[in-house]
Amino acid sequence: MQALPTFVDMLKHFRTHGSRRMEIVEQWKPEELPGLIDFHDFSVIDIDSFLLPLLAAHCAGLTVFQLTQVARASGITVVQLVDGIVIKEFGELLIDQDSVMPLQPFLQVSLEATLMADPGFKVGSELTLGMARVLRGAMRQSSEWALAIILLGLTGVGYDVMAKQAAYELSQLQVPDEHLESALCLAATPETLIVSFQEDIDYKGAWLGNFIQGAGVLAPSNLRNVTGFSSFWSQIVLELSLNELCEPLLEHPLLDSPETMLAILRSLDTELMLHNGHDLDNLCDFSAMGNSIDCLISCLESRGMGHLLDPLDIRLLIAKMALSVSEAMNKAEPENDTGLREELKRKGRPADIFLGVFDLRTSARTRVAALAIEGVVEPGLLMEAQLSIPADMMSMPQFLLWNFLKGLNLLGGDVEPGLANRHLSHMADSALSLKLDNYQMVSKLRDNYALLDNSMRELSQFIEPLIDYPAFKKQSLARREMLALWGLDHQQLGIKGGKSLDWRISRDLGL
Repeated sequence: MQALPTFVDMLKHFRTHGSRRMEIVEQWKPEELPGLIDFHDFSVIDIDSFLLPLLAAHCAGLTVFQLTQVARASGITVVQLVDGIVIKEFGELLIDQDSVMPLQPFLQVSLEATLMADPGFKVGSELTLGMARVLRGAMRQSSEWALAIILLGLTGVGYDVMAKQAAYELSQLQVPDEHLESALCLAATPETLIVSFQEDIDYKGAWLGNFIQGAGVLAPSNLRNVTGFSSFWSQIVLELSLNELCEPLLEHPLLDSPETMLAILRSLDTELMLHNGHDLDNLCDFSAMGNSIDCLISCLESRGMGHLLDPLDIRLLIAKMALSVSEAMNKAEPENDTGLREELKRKGRPADIFLGVFDLRTSARTRVAALAIEGVVEPGLLMEAQLSIPADMMSMPQFLLWNFLKGLNLLGGDVEPGLANRHLSHMADSALSLKLDNYQMVSKLRDNYALLDNSMRELSQFIEPLIDYPAFKKQSLARREMLALWGLDHQQLGIKGGKSLDWRISRDLGL
């Protein structure tokens, strides 16, 4: 029996002949040699023997069109490709002792080639249900596969689609399985894809456009952070002065609209990042944070959008991020703890958040300090800022600002009663449109929504003497139940007590 060609033989063949001669592919029939090892180790991946011609062709520098011919000649399908590659870690393929190649381009071009080789695939058309199912499964396997699929711009398989599907499935189920909970988390965390970008590849133009849309980073569910897991734009801002990919993302034409940029700014948050396990001291430090905010200011001003940083809620969100970074650094280096939070609580001057964090360690201090809020925070001004946000666009970080102010002893002063009641009603409607149906069945969602509800209880307690119960009593039952969850008197709201009410409130509390 004729000996099978080795991987080195295939590599040499493709470098010599390109895709014009396929006899070496036709000779490669590993299934005829039961003793042949099934998988081959290329450092960061293990790859099925059946796929070696495709890898050899890629390593030889063949184009996607030529790889398509190789895939057809060897009969490699998308299913075989996905099943035949085990990604062990992110990095570079070790081709031989003297040669390495980045993993991400191989995944992308081999996926595109096997798709093009499939007679059922047509460019620009919807994927078949079977094909979409395979690719969604690959996206769940690893961020490397997810990025490769998203960068191709395929419709029907992005995180945006996954988020909608997961929310719909949750609304239809009584008890979700682990697969659904995982899909909810995955679809809401496109920031996990950032680490899979290759440093030496210029991801601009169409590729970034495909990423922004396919990763769902501008989808309302992510901008509003409806699950509490979404921290994409917060991470981009934090790393703006450190990661070369962040600035092109923030400057992409898809973000040219002031409305889009305003929604991004109003999604900034670190409290939920910390609550869900992010390690801020590994993302940036004081100096990097200051320089990143400086980059953000420059980016906005260059596009004529510097005024978007003026609203009180946005300046508070940036201040909150700064304080979180400061405290994360203090935990990592306790000997340098400045006790900033206690000092802020004692002085009651929100401007000190900026001056305390962005001190002489950063060259951006002057520009960043211009965002500082003088004097005390007037609750009415924050209420007016939040009333300007449509209920179906309110982000979860907006709700958490009230607990932030309370924790720093900055929640005080007079509020006009009519404004207080309009605002509380608006926030109740916003929460109703934000919380996913049946979220009580998912413990991680319950935990995140508990932060929202606890913060609103602080506000409700603050404005309790101003509550217009007769007016609220005429409002919808859903709104009144939300207000009862936030601590308002259920009897004065016209909600009947007893087991039914106890069940509804305990359900929302996750009890």
